[in-house]
Amino acid sequence: FDAVTHSFASIAGGGFSTKNLSIAYFNSVYVEVVVMVFMIAGATSFLLHYHALRGNPKSYIKSGDFKIFIYIILFAALSVTLYLIFYSGYGFLKAFRVSFFQVVSVITTTGFATNDFKLWPAFCQIVLIALMFIGGMSASTSGSVKVSRYGIIFTNMKLSFQKLIHPRGVFVVKSGQTEVPIDTVLLAQLYLFAYLATFLLSSLLLLLQNDPSTSFSAVAATLGNVGPGIGSVGPFDNFDHFSVLAKWLLSFDMLAGRLEIWTVLVLLSPQFWRG
Repeated sequence: FDAVTHSFASIAGGGFSTKNLSIAYFNSVYVEVVVMVFMIAGATSFLLHYHALRGNPKSYIKSGDFKIFIYIILFAALSVTLYLIFYSGYGFLKAFRVSFFQVVSVITTTGFATNDFKLWPAFCQIVLIALMFIGGMSASTSGSVKVSRYGIIFTNMKLSFQKLIHPRGVFVVKSGQTEVPIDTVLLAQLYLFAYLATFLLSSLLLLLQNDPSTSFSAVAATLGNVGPGIGSVGPFDNFDHFSVLAKWLLSFDMLAGRLEIWTVLVLLSPQFWRG
């Protein structure tokens, strides 16, 4: 039963566990490795899985977004590991084990936990909060903004600087070897703006009743569909203590984040209701 339920939660990024201590209950490196593999698989584009099953496993290596996704995981996990070793007195194996699992869990927006990271140093918490705003790849079960959108936005920024240096140059935004239409670039930028605006507004409203760390992390966790945050919504806590209005707000954030903002925001447009 535990195997089946945790398999569903790993692939889908649901993060629900049959145990109050989440994956920490099992205290098993084997379980953690298996869960991490399938969390990463769920946050990887299913188009890449399709090509791999059709006999082309090199599609993973050729995907720029997949390589960026893996690089972010490795960089974040190693940064947190080193910080826990030098500033929190963790041994290398324990630090690497807990940091790697939590980084994978957060960036894939799954939300499983093996350690109470709300007790970690501020630097480690900031890294995890930043990962909540990244998420996995497009065409995956992951939530949040997605790696591909950041790739498009940063590529466009780079080309904008080149355009300033070479005004007559012709520059094209590409994702891998595929040219990205300008409309797609604008939509990616608008989506990021709408995401951050929703985050800031929700956080300010939540601040009326809660402390800053709880408010900002709760909104980041719900909007990105991650689950746990820091403060009073840590990995071994829950959202039960929030007021009814706060729960409605966070429920809206969960829906907006899962439906990628626009589907929900269009409902607030008077033109939509006028037909």
